[in-house]
Amino acid sequence: MNIINSKTIKYIAIALAATMHYSCIKEVENLNLPNTQPKLVVQSFISPGDSIIATVYASKPINYNITGTHYSTFDTIKTATVTLTNLTNGSSTTIPFDTDKKKYILHPLDFTIEKGIEYELNVTANKFNPITTRTTVPTGLASVTISKIDTTRASEFEESVIRISGFFNDPANEVNFYQFSSYIINEYFSGEGYEIMYSTYYSTYVTDNNHNGGNVVFKHETHYWENETVNGFNNTNTLILYMYEVDEHYYRFHKSLETISDIMDNPFTESAHLYSNIEGGLGVFASFVRVEQTSTKE
Repeated sequence: MNIINSKTIKYIAIALAATMHYSCIKEVENLNLPNTQPKLVVQSFISPGDSIIATVYASKPINYNITGTHYSTFDTIKTATVTLTNLTNGSSTTIPFDTDKKKYILHPLDFTIEKGIEYELNVTANKFNPITTRTTVPTGLASVTISKIDTTRASEFEESVIRISGFFNDPANEVNFYQFSSYIINEYFSGEGYEIMYSTYYSTYVTDNNHNGGNVVFKHETHYWENETVNGFNNTNTLILYMYEVDEHYYRFHKSLETISDIMDNPFTESAHLYSNIEGGLGVFASFVRVEQTSTKE
């Protein structure tokens, strides 16, 4: 008597299921998919003491029924009405359009952004649905401690690696998000003055999840090329460190950017969506507060 074990039965069942699934697949030609109407796209990050800047675009939905529309450029909408409101005292302002920079810009003295206050951004434009979005500016009560800076040589790329570790002293009883950034400027003296050869910028994002009221540890890495001689003059590297407390929208938007960047060249990963907190449209409206800034030069 031939005995078929359970493992063999399992493999036969999987093969039959795969065959049935494949037999159900058919190619469909000339299928007209529904089109999506363009939406307003807004991006704005506000911070106390900084100019208020907002960019407004129209999205470019892919029309699968017409060829040649997949990579259309994005045009700035110049005639939108962009309104910012302080939801605590009710004060409101309209942000004017700057034709040179193609953005909606307001000087910080014309409208004050305050820590801990919630703001609402409303945008209207002809032929588009109006959009609204909100952000609460962080309190900026955190402090930061840099505990260690190591420099190692990565000879494969003839560059050096700076590894920075430290922690944010997190306020208790609230959810907080942080950004630690490094900006390296490489300059050389040309005889007439210093000129920039290159600059690099890296950011690390952390949250106080499971560390509420404690120390939120971060590890950050940046790269630079060691000093060389150009036209008889030595290069200098300036390392500038920025520490920010950011709101949840800022954190989630930039983390989604990181995810998309990481999977872009990997065919085995699932698709990822760019974070948006815009009601009725797309984009992001978020806020941040600079906690500290330091600079070193070598």
